[in-house]
Amino acid sequence: MKILTILIIIFLFISVIDIFSYRSINLAFNQIFTKNIYARLIFFSITLSTVILFVIALIKANSSGNIFAMNYLYPVIGIIVLFYLPKINISIFYGLDSLSFLIIKKHLFLNYIGISISALTFLLVAHGIFINKTNFQVRKQIISSSKIPTAFNNLKIIQISDLHIGSFHNDVESIDKLVQQINKENADLILFTGDMVSNYAGEMDEFMPTLKKLKAKYGKYSILGNHDYGEYVNWKSKEEEEINLRFLIQKHQEIGFNLLNNENITITIEGQSIQLIGVENWGLPPFPQFGNLEQSSQHLDRNKFTVLLSHDPSHWRAQVLNYPFIDLTLSGHTHAMQFGFEFGSWQWSPVSLKYPEWGGLYQKGKQMLYVNRGTGFIGFPGRIGIRPEITELILKSE
Repeated sequence: MKILTILIIIFLFISVIDIFSYRSINLAFNQIFTKNIYARLIFFSITLSTVILFVIALIKANSSGNIFAMNYLYPVIGIIVLFYLPKINISIFYGLDSLSFLIIKKHLFLNYIGISISALTFLLVAHGIFINKTNFQVRKQIISSSKIPTAFNNLKIIQISDLHIGSFHNDVESIDKLVQQINKENADLILFTGDMVSNYAGEMDEFMPTLKKLKAKYGKYSILGNHDYGEYVNWKSKEEEEINLRFLIQKHQEIGFNLLNNENITITIEGQSIQLIGVENWGLPPFPQFGNLEQSSQHLDRNKFTVLLSHDPSHWRAQVLNYPFIDLTLSGHTHAMQFGFEFGSWQWSPVSLKYPEWGGLYQKGKQMLYVNRGTGFIGFPGRIGIRPEITELILKSE
């Protein structure tokens, strides 16, 4: 019943958008569809192919017992966004132009503006899908504090987050490219801030040999994100869900990551040390709140520089700021919505409407938060304007 409802909604949406975009293009290009049967065939073959592929993918995803088994749906989502986001633009401007004619008996050439914008949209989406989604960007950030010991001055931390490894579905080459790019940075520490997988521990299997190649002088540490718990899967039993989580924890260990689940560790260099805390996922509803800062902070020295790994940046405002000894929090989760604009120091993404801290460095008093914009992707198989991020954090002792 759920699938039927989704299909009806999708069909109605596509029908309305196609009618408007058909009329718009036909009008702008001198009745091209009326005069040329091949143009009509191309237009409607795109529509028919999209519907067929979506139905097949939805049925496969549903038969897997997991409607969020996006491996089946990613390519189709990409096709829908690639063709229908421009068509939506066309439809809006065509509607406005038609409305202007009804009111003032005059076309305002909005139809042509809409087609121009739609052409640009098509190019941006295509670039996001075929180029930008694996166009990994190293973003460098200095972290200064008087609490950083001299032995840690210029220490290089590489943060990666939200890999959603299953999204790469057989694309070992891209993960190998990512690993090589990270290793070129010669990290002292590698910190992973959650969502290694989208749903299943088994997503990691084909990528294990590649992920094992990640190197860091003083170790690799990780935490869990909301997707890692498998809560978006219709498991046959609670036991099956727990087994999946145990497998995932084991796989973290197999690739050389020390998974911190509501615990802390001290990292010592030349007799001096900093503290690293890792909490389980803590997010605002409906996301799970397994993170326990009180438990995680036991036996810590409040005077030492302390780094917290917490997947969801909303945790920072909600709880972390109440723990003033936590100097730096590293998060991910937002993906910067895989869409946004950046011009110099100015940046914007629609995800900012939900998350005030969604990408980059934030500070309140002496406490800092850095939000990684995501290294992988989920849902839409691409990134528009916001590249996948490898964060390079350089500690500076003041």
